[in-house]
Amino acid sequence: MSFLVVSFVFSLYFGDAWATTYSAAGSHIRHNRSPYSIPTNLTTVHPEGASSKSISSVPCTSGEWKCSGDGMCIDKSLRCDRIPHCPDMSDELGCEDCDKLRFYRCRNGECIPKFFQCDGTIDCSDKSDELDCIDKESSCPLKQFRCKLNNLCIPKLWLCDGAPDCLDHSDEEECPTKPACREDQFRCKNGVCVSLGYVCDGEFDCKEGEDESDCEISRCKENPNHYQCKDGTCLQPEKVCDGRRDCSDGSDEGGLCSRQCKVGDCSHLCYSTPGGPHCMCSQGYRPLSDKDCADIDECQRNVSICDHFCENLPGSYKCVCGEKYNLESDNKTCVNEGFGYGFIIVAMNREIREIYLNAISYNSVFSGQDLIQCVAYDPVEDKVYWSNSIAILRKGRMTSEQPEAIVNKGIRRVESLAVDWYGRNLYVADSGIQKIIVCALSGLNCQVLLDNVNPRTLRLDIKNRLLFWTDTKRQVIMKAGMDGSKPVSLISDGIKIPNGLALDPPARRVYWMDAGHSRIEHVLYDGTDRKNLPYGAVSHPFSMDVWESRLYWSDLDHEHVRSCLKTNGKSVQMVLKGTSRNDFYGLTLYHTTMFDQGNNPCRERLCSHLCLLSPGSTAGYKCACPAEMEISTDMHSCKAKAHVAFPFVSDGDKFYMLFNPEMGTMRIERELSHLRVERVGDFVYDPRQRSVIVSDVFKKNLLRVPLESGRVHHIMDNVVAVGVSFDWLRNNVYWVDGEKKVVEVISGAGYHRNVLASGYHNPTDITVAPLQGFFFVTDAGLVPFIQRCGLEGMNCKNVVTENLYRPSSIVMDKDPEMQRIYWCDTEMGVIETAATDGTRRALLQSRLHSPISIMVSKDYLMWTLEARDNLYIASKKTNDTRAFSLKLDTADYGVRVLKLADVGWEVPVNVSLAFCQQGNGGCSHLCLGNNTHTQVCSCGLGYQLMPDGKLCSTLDCPKNFFSCHTTGECVLSSWKCDGTPDCSDRSDELNCTQQQKPCSSDQFRCSSGNCISKAWVCDGNNDCFDGSDEKLPDCQNKTCRANYYACKSGQCVPGMWRCDGFKECEDGSDEDDCPENCGEHKFTCNDGSCIPDVWHCDNGEDCRDGSDEWNCTGKVTTTTVSGLTDSSKKWTCDDDEITCEVLDGDDPVCVEESSRCDGMEQCPYGDDEKDCGCADDQFKCLYTDRCIPRRWVCNQIKDCKDGSDEDCSLNATTTIVPDSEKTTTSGWLCQPGEHPCKNGQCIKSSMLCDGSSDCNDGSDEWDHCFTNCQKYNGGCQHECHSTVDAVYCSCHRGYHLDSDGKSCLDDEECDVEETCAHLCIEMKGSYMCSCMEGYTLEPDRRTCKLTKDKEWALVAGSEGILNMTTQLQVMSRIPLEDDVSLNSFDFDPSSDSFIYADDKGFIVQMAAKADPFPGAIETVWRSSNPQGIAVDAVASNLYFSEYFVNPPSIETKAKAEDKSKRSMVETEDVYSIINMCSLKNRRCTRVYEAFNVKVPSTKVAPVEENFFFCINHQSGENQGQIMASKLDGTSPRVLHQEKVVRCGALALDLPKKRIYWTDTVLNSIQSVSWNGDGYRLVIEEGVHNPVALMLLGEKLTWSNKGGKLGQCHKYYGSYKGKLLDSGDKNKKFEGRALIAVGPPLNVKDPCLDKNCSHLCVKDKGEGKCLCENGFKVSQQDPTACIRADTCPGNPCAVGTCEMISSKRFVCRCPSGFSGMLCEVSQDPLKQSSNVGTAVAVVLIVVILVALVAGVLWYRRQPFLFWMSKRRMSNQTYRFSNPAFGVMADTRIVSSKSPVPSSCASQGTNPPFHLITGPQDGDGSGCENPFSVVEVSQINTSLDSAVVSGTDSTSYNAAFNKVDLESPIPPPNYLQEERKEWVLSPYNPLK
Repeated sequence: MSFLVVSFVFSLYFGDAWATTYSAAGSHIRHNRSPYSIPTNLTTVHPEGASSKSISSVPCTSGEWKCSGDGMCIDKSLRCDRIPHCPDMSDELGCEDCDKLRFYRCRNGECIPKFFQCDGTIDCSDKSDELDCIDKESSCPLKQFRCKLNNLCIPKLWLCDGAPDCLDHSDEEECPTKPACREDQFRCKNGVCVSLGYVCDGEFDCKEGEDESDCEISRCKENPNHYQCKDGTCLQPEKVCDGRRDCSDGSDEGGLCSRQCKVGDCSHLCYSTPGGPHCMCSQGYRPLSDKDCADIDECQRNVSICDHFCENLPGSYKCVCGEKYNLESDNKTCVNEGFGYGFIIVAMNREIREIYLNAISYNSVFSGQDLIQCVAYDPVEDKVYWSNSIAILRKGRMTSEQPEAIVNKGIRRVESLAVDWYGRNLYVADSGIQKIIVCALSGLNCQVLLDNVNPRTLRLDIKNRLLFWTDTKRQVIMKAGMDGSKPVSLISDGIKIPNGLALDPPARRVYWMDAGHSRIEHVLYDGTDRKNLPYGAVSHPFSMDVWESRLYWSDLDHEHVRSCLKTNGKSVQMVLKGTSRNDFYGLTLYHTTMFDQGNNPCRERLCSHLCLLSPGSTAGYKCACPAEMEISTDMHSCKAKAHVAFPFVSDGDKFYMLFNPEMGTMRIERELSHLRVERVGDFVYDPRQRSVIVSDVFKKNLLRVPLESGRVHHIMDNVVAVGVSFDWLRNNVYWVDGEKKVVEVISGAGYHRNVLASGYHNPTDITVAPLQGFFFVTDAGLVPFIQRCGLEGMNCKNVVTENLYRPSSIVMDKDPEMQRIYWCDTEMGVIETAATDGTRRALLQSRLHSPISIMVSKDYLMWTLEARDNLYIASKKTNDTRAFSLKLDTADYGVRVLKLADVGWEVPVNVSLAFCQQGNGGCSHLCLGNNTHTQVCSCGLGYQLMPDGKLCSTLDCPKNFFSCHTTGECVLSSWKCDGTPDCSDRSDELNCTQQQKPCSSDQFRCSSGNCISKAWVCDGNNDCFDGSDEKLPDCQNKTCRANYYACKSGQCVPGMWRCDGFKECEDGSDEDDCPENCGEHKFTCNDGSCIPDVWHCDNGEDCRDGSDEWNCTGKVTTTTVSGLTDSSKKWTCDDDEITCEVLDGDDPVCVEESSRCDGMEQCPYGDDEKDCGCADDQFKCLYTDRCIPRRWVCNQIKDCKDGSDEDCSLNATTTIVPDSEKTTTSGWLCQPGEHPCKNGQCIKSSMLCDGSSDCNDGSDEWDHCFTNCQKYNGGCQHECHSTVDAVYCSCHRGYHLDSDGKSCLDDEECDVEETCAHLCIEMKGSYMCSCMEGYTLEPDRRTCKLTKDKEWALVAGSEGILNMTTQLQVMSRIPLEDDVSLNSFDFDPSSDSFIYADDKGFIVQMAAKADPFPGAIETVWRSSNPQGIAVDAVASNLYFSEYFVNPPSIETKAKAEDKSKRSMVETEDVYSIINMCSLKNRRCTRVYEAFNVKVPSTKVAPVEENFFFCINHQSGENQGQIMASKLDGTSPRVLHQEKVVRCGALALDLPKKRIYWTDTVLNSIQSVSWNGDGYRLVIEEGVHNPVALMLLGEKLTWSNKGGKLGQCHKYYGSYKGKLLDSGDKNKKFEGRALIAVGPPLNVKDPCLDKNCSHLCVKDKGEGKCLCENGFKVSQQDPTACIRADTCPGNPCAVGTCEMISSKRFVCRCPSGFSGMLCEVSQDPLKQSSNVGTAVAVVLIVVILVALVAGVLWYRRQPFLFWMSKRRMSNQTYRFSNPAFGVMADTRIVSSKSPVPSSCASQGTNPPFHLITGPQDGDGSGCENPFSVVEVSQINTSLDSAVVSGTDSTSYNAAFNKVDLESPIPPPNYLQEERKEWVLSPYNPLK
């Protein structure tokens, strides 16, 4: 192999001079030529966007590798890829022949990418990449078969296919009878079908040769020279009449054998036969008559015998090879005389792979999400082209670059591609548009080459300049020149479905595959000499190609890529064997010797756009133009077609022109780059002067820019034109002013400005309809509307008023026949259209994210969205929508707003309304119009119209107007002294001195006069208008505070903003001198920014350009577990339908909403009938599924979203409101948002001080309307706004108005919880987000992501534990034992283990990181109904809860006996405790205990020293509480209890210090902060009986009972559902517990220095010692524990007595002891095995039976009657003794057995004991003091245990009914003056 690589490398660069390598076809050595060395008659073409850079002093980046010779930098992915890229080939030197870092060496020596190994698909031809990938005891994935003798899993598709794939051939054993072969096939004994043409052809094609048996008759028929015996045997002539019996019947001898042949009897040869002399022909001849012979033309056979050309000779033939091919020794096969390497590129579902012809390498080129059907290859740039039907893409074959879409318009269903690497063109066969098009390889220039065709496949012969294609509709094979000239039909008969097409240029033959006939045929280029491969050789061919003597094709039926001899179809070889998931589609083959195709007529690049090779042109080429252009008279250059319009896009201060061709790809180019504007408000095209009119809302001016000259002309200053439109019919510019709230007009020449309309609240845009005589204005004020006015400003009418929220852009259709307006609503996210009168309204687009600008052309609708750099284009005919990314730089002006306008269009022809175009219509100022198409003259400000209706004269300025000093112009008074001259003589800006207001003591006066806070001085930010607060001498030596970076300008910015790719410093110095390389453990994004390396290929885009997720094929580990299936499909159910739950791969199921809860299950899993009813004590909301406690009804709080719980009309009488309480509103009072005029008239508040009198008495413009803000800025700190007689102030962004109405205070953005994902730091006028330790801020500067490791989600159920990513994609499965039913679990990072509790009471620790997995499994505790597992990862403590049902109570013996005589009343009292146990020494203590509650969930925040749990009360009231305490259980407190019915599970948000919980009754998720504030109902949608909850990042995930996962954002509550697939289609994976595993806590354990003898917790930052149950802290040593006398009288014989309440106890026995009091020693019994012992046991049993019978008789209660009367039964208990707590339900002593007594000889494990006084005796009596009590639950009544040991015994016990009144009263909200919490008696005293 080393010889192969070295020779391969040198051959690429030294060509014929020196090169040798190995050939897969044989061992001979050939000369080689570099595949990239372009012949001398070609023009060198440099790859576009090549990754290498020229030698320079610039160092290579971290993602590049430096060549040794000249220092050139190449991409690291090109190193050791077996293709040299450095001139000195240093990138391929020192490489292993199969680089272990990136490749896997198959056992047969092949190399495949490393991520192909163990991916579930066999890629090595010897299958070694999938060997030993699974454990011997593991099962194969779905749809795979496991070989018997090894661990190889193969696709089930390969079973019984006739080709052994298992090494032991077990895949071909026990195969059922295979289906019959086709009529044109022969069935071999092993079931394989071969072509009938192979039968009796002299070659074995069946494995056992049965295709060549019984061929005597056919052999004689085919060879007339042979002799046929009477028995059918066929003999050669020399065996006849030779004196030997060769025929079995002897018919070859005797008869006329003695008659000899005579001269002249035969023209050729003669031999004797029993029938007389017989003539025969020489080889190569055939009988023509009885005597004569004729030559056989072997070249005319249906099956070829030569690779290339065949010449017939007398009695023979001769094979001849084409140019540059040599004939092999078999005189039939032609081999290329050159040498190189070849490979096949094949489309495999959604992936592109390449395999070298010698099988030394098999690689993945690309993997995506869309199906890929066709591929093509360009050897010049080494790029692969492919199509996913709607777009054509390309990328480097050996690079990791992101694919580039080169054609995304004008195509519909691309079937085939072909590259002309001479002309640099791409040929495209599109059956959707029924065209063959040709485009430049860049996709910029496309032209229709052939129309009205239905192409399936096309191929190019570059050397002969020919194009061939198949037409499936016409069922023909076609040929034309590559320029589209002279299309002709080659074959039109006998074709059904021509699929694949291939060319054999040296043989000048065309091959095609007919899927309808399942055969391959071929003809010469002229359509003659039609031949075929034997019928039945192929099955369902799709795509094919030819190289040398072999034909390669993809077969859809068998999902393989195969090859065979192109002449006869034999020697079939498997190139790629597919699986059930790998369908092979289009393929292309390239060999390096194909590169040279002779002279290249396009080498000089004489064509301006497209150079097409032409067979009929003397020059050999023809120039062509894209569809939107036409050829010039020079026949080489292209010119634009007339009247072609292009969209213009503005982005802040920049303009771009969008080239939107009919076919090809859209692109943008910067336009008007010389235009200096600050912020484009709007712009419009003037077709008369071919110029663009631009509004700059920052500079407050209107500009005109001619497209040809580019010279900028000022039209008007002091305007804030948020919308601009142009009346091209009358040459007037209209705009709507966003500040003045008016519509104005000015002539196109920039003269005579006039105000046409006013009174708008928030005008956003304007459009003009010149032919209709209207202008339209959108207003997004309090009452949004679209207004239509005549062009002169009269007859205004609101034409659209309903269903408007924030109309932001409006345009008029330029088509005169349409007469429609179009607008977008930013808040509603819609685009609509209507007639000019507002009727015939229609919705065009919906569910858009804040559309901001729209444009309408003849064929399409285009729009932009707020904060996006995409353009969206929808066809007006089909409504097909596509998005085009402009790929603009980050917006440097805030939220991106892209404005659109159509530029370059021509005015409609035959426009008759042109009266204003001739001498301005006689108007001295403005020539306007109206809807009646009447000429209307108007005058500019300060002028009035003369009686003739045309001329204008000056007038005195009206009130609220200012008269310019010398010109007589009138301008609004509000325009005076506004900083911008509006008068021609600039007199409105004269004498505008500003008086200064005094500053307070804590303020600083700027040089400009305004006051700012002294704290803002010298802080690096210019807060004064003139920046004087940063120009003081003291500012020069002032430094930034810690963790801040000092900009060169002195500005201070957060240090984390340094070198983050964004310029936050005003001078941009925070991005200066940044390292080019990201450094170790960093990934470099394409834009140069750096992210942690672990974020690369983690299924989440972190680079701004998303480059960290490009080319991530194989990065995700393949698992054997079905993944999470997103229940949302490509389409969703309608609003009036229910979306049913489905599994992966199933189609969505929708049922009508009316079917919900109708008693009939219509969803597959019945979810339409789930959660349909409420309990008796609950109320069901009227219009939702929610159930609430009935006590919440009519409590004046709306708990139902529809408010139905407060609709009390049915349950209460109607309330009569007294007249005295009724209020009336006088009709003349103004409404909110209105201003009362002095005369009582009401106008909109926005009309105040707008320069126009709207009140009839003019009171809205009185007094100091425009002077109040001039003095001292009106007293405002920031912005001043004037009203009639007062001012109101406003503040800059990031500030809010103080209570005084004037001062501005900094916004407390961090008070809003969702501002930052983790931590929030307040800044002046802004804020900064930061992250917890181990996390890094993402590019959005809000969210946080792990720096090193990854976060994982774990969901546990009966089938095991699923390990999932943050996107809930299943990565692996952690199996559990079959009988384990897990209910809660957590992860212990200190031991890398899982700790879980199951329903049997076991608490188990399982190693998570073990090889093999799972690791050690150890039962660490046993408990009664354990729940709520939680791990303290700092101190290594475990918390869990347990509960007991109906425990006995301590009381006096007399009281007990009295109670035993009374009938017992059935109750169910619950006693719960929370244990804290050390994971180090297994000691436990209690941190919480209570009666009549259950604790379903606990959580720990060890760093913050908080312990959380929730309790559900069991006293009949549906009431839950969310609790918190210290880690030792002290200081318990209720966080929340309102609206908590039944808590299900908890989750903690550590950065936000917030707790979340599920409510299984309310079916909701709720939350409060850790201090109990900030209650929030998070979500109800999709929450149905939630049993588990976790928080991962900012996503809440819960598991509903029934198997469905729900997920939503913790703030926004957007629901997304997923189903877990268990692998069984009829069964769902039901998750019962969820946890999120994040980074390990980097916190020191304070207990390490404490040396506690028992347990330790963190408290106030230090360790605090605790003692286990039964012990107390020593007074002498606070770290030591001493035994406590916890039980009165110490009733336990041995072991420990634990008080479980003030009246209850349990004995925990040591190993070897059992019984209620641990009084039974088990060792003697275990050692006894003799007969005497057995007899003793029998006697004891008899005595027990007698005793029971006597007791029953004594009580006069027969057993059955007693049982039914008392409603009690025996309950069997099983005691186990691991460590802590025991519950088991296995019955050992049956119900028919005698009840054992409490005597020492009869009991084994203790039940709960009654403690009596000393007078009650010493406990030696044998009478059972307990009555029988029925317990309906498993594992609920037994709470005694032994301390250690492995024995397990049973005991039947019947308890007296005792007083179960709880010693811990219910909370005070349930009962007055009752204690709320009682702490564990074993907590140490302070």
